[in-house]
Amino acid sequence: MKKFHVIAEDDSLKVRVVASTRAGFMTAALEGLFTANRPQFVETDIETRFVARETERDFSVGADDFPGLLAGFMEEALKLSGKNGEAYVGLRLNLITDTKAEGTFLGQPVTGFGHDLKGIDRRSLKVEKNQLGYWESTVSLKK
Repeated sequence: MKKFHVIAEDDSLKVRVVASTRAGFMTAALEGLFTANRPQFVETDIETRFVARETERDFSVGADDFPGLLAGFMEEALKLSGKNGEAYVGLRLNLITDTKAEGTFLGQPVTGFGHDLKGIDRRSLKVEKNQLGYWESTVSLKK
């Protein structure tokens, strides 16, 4: 099962996320966020054997509920991405509950992004468990 799906409509960009665990859900949300943002990765130079190194950025976010945690987590990834010129392609979670997430974003250097994402639309954000017990959400991204 694909864990995320990017939905590009006329003036909106959304990421649909589905996973069986909170950790899988956050990983899929991160992957969907940066797929939607269309990173332009620093290319490997074969002649000089320069390979863009993977970076690690620690994070800790908290919120009153799981939807707020999801929004804070994604906004933290966007903030660190913009500050450090990176796209996060992986995640190591040390802690994940309904109200707190701690871990490390795993990134690659970028020269830019296809979209200039500003954040997450929190007004309509819901995270729910479906009939099969999977976490699911459609996250609207602010351009």
